[in-house]
Amino acid sequence: SYRLFLQVMLADVSGGSESPSMARTVLAWKKNAGSAATTAVPHWDDLARLNPRVGELWQQLMTVATPTEEELKQLANTAAKEWNSSDDTTNSSCRNILYQLHQTLAETRHHLKAMGNAAKVPVEPEEQTALANATCELPGVVAALVPGAGGYDALACIYINTDEVRHRISGLWSEWGGKDGSTQVCPLTVQGINFGEGVRLEP
Repeated sequence: SYRLFLQVMLADVSGGSESPSMARTVLAWKKNAGSAATTAVPHWDDLARLNPRVGELWQQLMTVATPTEEELKQLANTAAKEWNSSDDTTNSSCRNILYQLHQTLAETRHHLKAMGNAAKVPVEPEEQTALANATCELPGVVAALVPGAGGYDALACIYINTDEVRHRISGLWSEWGGKDGSTQVCPLTVQGINFGEGVRLEP
């Protein structure tokens, strides 16, 4: 499950990638990179550490008090990188967890991209990096990242659930053209719903 003050937006990005072949290439790289029993696999092991942390932060969000309308307004009008400001007047627990989630997901992006580069697979290609970074700079955005196995064809965004933030994101995506103007980004109408068991931590 998720808190109603958060929402997910997806975008269809022109282009495409062969997810099965990408995954096979990454797994082959992992096998070679960690061939020795005592050898840590760079980036892969970092992601193994970070992914459970993302789940823990989601669970923490389920226990904190729901932000007031004024607190949500402040979050929606401030970039996530500024949510750790010492002079904030919002619900400190919620704001702090959201900031940690923002930072942790940014770190996972870093290692996914670096792992893709090492495996010579476009897990997060430069075009997607530019779009995700621009989206993350928008006030009210918790994180933007390439979903699934990565590639060129989609972007996901977690944001503070207000009309203003949603319109801000869809406006950026609709006008996005990339460096050469050839990239088309189409915001999708699908959204997250409070159904089922939500985030599950697996051993």
